Amino acid sequence: MRDDEAKKRLEKADALGAKGDYRRALEILDDVMSVIPEDHNNACLIRVKQANIFLRLVKRSQDKDTDTGITYFLGCIGCIPENAKTTLIRTRLLNKLGRCLGSVFYFKKCIRSGRQGLAAAPVKDKEEIERLIREAELRIEESKTSPSVGDYREESFESESSSETRREDVVGELGSYWMGLDVERKRGFMKVSVEKLRSFVKGEHRKEGVDVLKNVLDIARIHKKWRVWVCRTKCDELCASAEACRTHLEQKHAADFKPDSEEEMVSRIGGKWAHKIQGGGWKPVETVAAAVMIKTQLEYVKKFTSRSKKNGWSNQWPLAEDEERSGLLKDIKLLLVSLCERQILSCSIRDWVMRFPVKRLGELEVSEESIKDCRIVETPQSICFLESDELEQILGFLKKIKCERHDGTDHVCRAVDSLLDRTRIKENIDIDVDAQFSLLLLDKRLLKRNNAPFDDDRDIKLIDNPDSHYDDAQVKGDDIISWLGDHSSIDKSFPRPIREHNLEIWVAVLRALQYACRTLRTKYAKKKQVLDHEAAVTEKVLLIDAKILLIDNSRIRLLNNLTRLSAFDNRSYILHFLKPFLLSDIRCNLKAGLLLKGKKKSQAVKKKKPKNTKITSTSMASTVEQKPSADLEPGGTSQSPKMMEEDSMEPKDTLGSEKAPLEISSTKDIQEEATKVNSGDTQNMPGEDSVSGNLESSSHEGAEVRYNSALDMTLKALMNINFLKKELKHNKQPFHENLEEEQVLPALQSLFAAVVSEEIKNEGFYRLILRDLLVSLEEVNSMSSGAAEVLVTILESWHCWKNSEGESLVNRLFTLEENERMSCRKCRRMPNYPEQSSYGIVMAADSIRDLKCTFRNMKFVDILRVMRMEYKMLCDINSGGCGTTNFVHHLIIRCPLIFTIVLEWEKSEIVKEISETTKALEWEIDISRLYEGLEPNTNYRLVSMVGYGEEDEEHICMAYEKNRWVNLRRESLAGEVVGNSWKNVVRFCGERRVRPVILLYEADKSTMA
Repeated sequence: MRDDEAKKRLEKADALGAKGDYRRALEILDDVMSVIPEDHNNACLIRVKQANIFLRLVKRSQDKDTDTGITYFLGCIGCIPENAKTTLIRTRLLNKLGRCLGSVFYFKKCIRSGRQGLAAAPVKDKEEIERLIREAELRIEESKTSPSVGDYREESFESESSSETRREDVVGELGSYWMGLDVERKRGFMKVSVEKLRSFVKGEHRKEGVDVLKNVLDIARIHKKWRVWVCRTKCDELCASAEACRTHLEQKHAADFKPDSEEEMVSRIGGKWAHKIQGGGWKPVETVAAAVMIKTQLEYVKKFTSRSKKNGWSNQWPLAEDEERSGLLKDIKLLLVSLCERQILSCSIRDWVMRFPVKRLGELEVSEESIKDCRIVETPQSICFLESDELEQILGFLKKIKCERHDGTDHVCRAVDSLLDRTRIKENIDIDVDAQFSLLLLDKRLLKRNNAPFDDDRDIKLIDNPDSHYDDAQVKGDDIISWLGDHSSIDKSFPRPIREHNLEIWVAVLRALQYACRTLRTKYAKKKQVLDHEAAVTEKVLLIDAKILLIDNSRIRLLNNLTRLSAFDNRSYILHFLKPFLLSDIRCNLKAGLLLKGKKKSQAVKKKKPKNTKITSTSMASTVEQKPSADLEPGGTSQSPKMMEEDSMEPKDTLGSEKAPLEISSTKDIQEEATKVNSGDTQNMPGEDSVSGNLESSSHEGAEVRYNSALDMTLKALMNINFLKKELKHNKQPFHENLEEEQVLPALQSLFAAVVSEEIKNEGFYRLILRDLLVSLEEVNSMSSGAAEVLVTILESWHCWKNSEGESLVNRLFTLEENERMSCRKCRRMPNYPEQSSYGIVMAADSIRDLKCTFRNMKFVDILRVMRMEYKMLCDINSGGCGTTNFVHHLIIRCPLIFTIVLEWEKSEIVKEISETTKALEWEIDISRLYEGLEPNTNYRLVSMVGYGEEDEEHICMAYEKNRWVNLRRESLAGEVVGNSWKNVVRFCGERRVRPVILLYEADKSTMA
């Protein structure tokens, strides 16, 4: 490209960026960068221009989505070349990113960048560079004592208008027509003529649309898949698989780094070694006796070590009774397992460790040849031959290995997940086996319901007999009409080149990936520098190897997400044509008077008691929600006339006003209700039948010292909520008007004051507050040992705390107000039900587990949605209805800042079942998928969790603090670090048999309905 041509294109990119057309500006800049060499005079300028575009995208997205904003920020830093000219810009950006993420990692990079370029930087820049270095050093010091050094804040924003109203209009207009068609007509509707579709597209989109349709069908014909992977750079490479796309990105776009020599490559240990480390007994071996066995019974030793070659462990070695060595070996195993799971245990570290047993046996006159014949260095059991001083040396080194890297990769992964979840298509489209592809066959699951799991990479099925393809398809409901009116997964700006799809975030992730590769190159250079000065492999080199693998983990995750972003689903183009075509077809038939009066099938309801799926004072004091059925078939069973009559009654408001919980459910009522079910339904909650395990008392200087683990851990979970702490700081004066509340008030005053002053972090002070609050609460009402009941007791006692407008803290933060709406599918009657208030929802843990095991790819919020679909109502005959069973729509009126989910357990779960249930839970949920009336992406994030530990027979609290999960200790706000990912929490709960009971989700934006 000539310089004058490049100049014109850069000017055009500047103009587009000024107008806010960042996608086209990035496209031009990326095209110019791809043809200009790195050493060109304008290369640095072009990269800075692209970085500036990303900064504007950061500003545009930070009010809406933190993860996307961080992704653009990483893309910005990835654009900046590492030379003296850009020292100030690079150092400034690294400093700001460190503040956004609260990451010491980027503050260290800021210091390193500033110091390396300070000498060659222009004089006018040096003062600011030095200031940035001092600020980063101060932030690092603050991080050692402060919970967080980050200052990235999410602000309120207005989302794009929802298409829910338009979908409702479509259903209302055409739903009755669809329900009137007979089964055969509905099945025939699923077979779409390609020729008729082409004629429709030609009339709507002219030649351009026909060309796109032809291209899409050609791709499907060639690859037998709707999805292809397209590079978004100028090369525009099209790949048939994700693996081919990854290879292309690594080879053509600097998405990988390898040193010049294979010998310099840092390699991870293989799966076989990892399996041996995890599966062994790790008991100390009597080394002297083992050495004698090798020297005197070599053939016997070779025989039993050969038999144990696969798992690496043999029970034939003589064992030693040594508690000190046993403890050290246990610690070494835990660290090695953790390093394996994080993929940062290098072969060089393994080989370094294996030198110790070779040396130890050599001192006992065992030859290296015998050691090799006995396969001792091929198994981690060789570590068990070592003495305490050698084990301490190995353990000390392993503790130095850095296991986490807060580099923003987690934010990128979440941003990509969020973007792809919004546009993912779950319905299959198959094709008849005809060579001309004459028919498109819609997903037969649409005839029954529209909650099918995602299947992104499924091959297109070529159907040889389209006429019988739908013979076994169940036909129920009118969900297909809603699907036709839902355009959330369709490209709204069609037609446009595939390259433009997700271009901004795609380029940002590519730049972040290239930045990670440059960091890898720097680490390899550092390793070479160390090896040049030191003849042997030292611990310093081994630590660099671990860091290289840690960086490479980030590189791999970024590459995988970039590959996912490269995928393009041609079904989005097909559906852009197909849905309007089918809707047009239905409307034409409707207008022509072709509505068929098919025979209506009656649907019955399962025989079950009315379910209470809300957390209220009565629901927790008595029984919690009955377990929802995992059967997803609507109207599959029958219900007794008595229960149907009960279901037809209009629901009553359980919380009519702020005082309503105490007025409707008095202390006496609650106690009586609890007595009635003491031997029944309440047995389902963990810890209910073991009060002694949760409520302890002992004599101390004549005074009774009591402890309630449910109260302790539930308070900790609540105190970890940022919105709650913010409210307490702004509203320090209580207002009370209830005599019962006055008994609790002094303890509450002390608790809230301690939170504001941060004196609550003092363990002794917190312990006194906890005991005072327990005594005060029991004076009003007897305290339960169950966390869910304790939560309600706490929230009921907090109603006396109000802000300056007279609104209680509980109502503002925790109260969920909703309407249950039903539109009868038969008589179209829409009764008005009163508003209902609750503190959250209660769900059966085993139903969550069953659904997750059945639908592996189903998200947690969709599991909740399916479970709530089991709740149905009859169209009330007594008030003029027809008696037909209908699904209930949940319309939110008041959206709390805290969304609470309580899990109900059977208490007989094994470790695997606990782990599977916990795996089904998720750190972030979008409650707009549960309730109508909310903008899409009304996201909540899990900030704390209360669980019940079977081993200790006590509750525990898991809190998300400083980008990691912490298990808080008894009567203390300190705790043990569990890890920075939900996988760590799942493993923790499985190992310690902890059942999650209360999940507290905090809103991640302030504009709540």
